[in-house]
Amino acid sequence: MRAVVWLFVLFAFATGLAVLAGSNGAVVTLYISEQRAIDISMNLAILTVLVTFFLGYAALLMLGALPRYTQQWREQRASQREQTAYGKLLEGYAQHQTGQHEAARVSALNALRSAQNLDANSSTVQQLLVHAHALVARTSLLLQDHAAHQQHVEQAQALLHKLPMQQTEVLRAVLQSA
Repeated sequence: MRAVVWLFVLFAFATGLAVLAGSNGAVVTLYISEQRAIDISMNLAILTVLVTFFLGYAALLMLGALPRYTQQWREQRASQREQTAYGKLLEGYAQHQTGQHEAARVSALNALRSAQNLDANSSTVQQLLVHAHALVARTSLLLQDHAAHQQHVEQAQALLHKLPMQQTEVLRAVLQSA
């Protein structure tokens, strides 16, 4: 029933607009230069102004929403980069468990490179970095690269001090096993 009423109102509006616009004989003259002029009907001029207004309004609404869409896109990209870094770290742990220590070290170093572009203040990113440094340290020790082992243990310990206390217990255990 509601649709029938809206349809009736729409037809009534269209009929009224046709009656008013049909009897309007006004002309708008646009002067382009001294020798050239264009005559258009008043109805077309009013329609052009209305369409231009609504298109401009729609464009302003879209431009107003653009910063929000941009922020959402940036957050999505950061999340994708973080997931990529976690994927590389998990790949490294899997390779370490299967005895592929050199490949595990490369995967952990790739995770560290991927995590460099992430928000360093995020606790999840700091945990990722601690785990990656611990894995590099553990595989470096197994590959008898003592300098790299010591360097990554120190970097992991430095990152551990930045984390809140409740998150450090598990990470300390991971680091001690390195």
